Amino acid sequence: MSAREQILEAALNQMAARGADAASLQSIADEVGIKKPSILYHFGNKEELRKAVVTDILARWNEVLPRLFLTTATDATGRFESLANELVSFFSECPSRAQLMFRELMDRPAQMRAYLQEYVRPWIKMIAQEVDRGRQAGSVQSNIDPEAFVWVLINSVIGNIAVASSMTTELREGDRDPDTVQRLLREVLRTARVSLFSITTTSSQLNPNNAEA
Repeated sequence: MSAREQILEAALNQMAARGADAASLQSIADEVGIKKPSILYHFGNKEELRKAVVTDILARWNEVLPRLFLTTATDATGRFESLANELVSFFSECPSRAQLMFRELMDRPAQMRAYLQEYVRPWIKMIAQEVDRGRQAGSVQSNIDPEAFVWVLINSVIGNIAVASSMTTELREGDRDPDTVQRLLREVLRTARVSLFSITTTSSQLNPNNAEA
């Protein structure tokens, strides 16, 4: 991993945990094991570093989303499972991504809207078209708003991962499943399936084990 990549990773961890404004260049430098001027050599200032961290997340996500269209599945059910797997895996493998996205959406909504328009919206529209094809074929409920559904699913996954550590104390008590985040995500995806697919879609098509991260 290059020095720049190490700085981005440390900055992501620090900004996700404390917020971009509270995270200091010195604390990021300490985590990487370098001097603070080394960060300034690569990024110029903290604001430039913050933007680089956010756009790095979105650029990586933009690389992940096209995998949906490499799946061998050709029906709406298969497309949904592919979306669910990619979405859950991307954020659950690095919860700091979800935490920072959540913070930035609250702290800098206008800037985040512009980033989402650039990096994510084109793929969301393509995914929504797949949902709409399922609706026309009768496998998806006729009253679904395809694009809104995809955004709601993304918001649910990001939100649950972002706040899981502070909002799931009650769930942990007596929980047989040690991974509370995955427990929440399974329920998010189960709810999404129920709201998306028509009652004519068989339970064998909607195997809940397929979408577990």
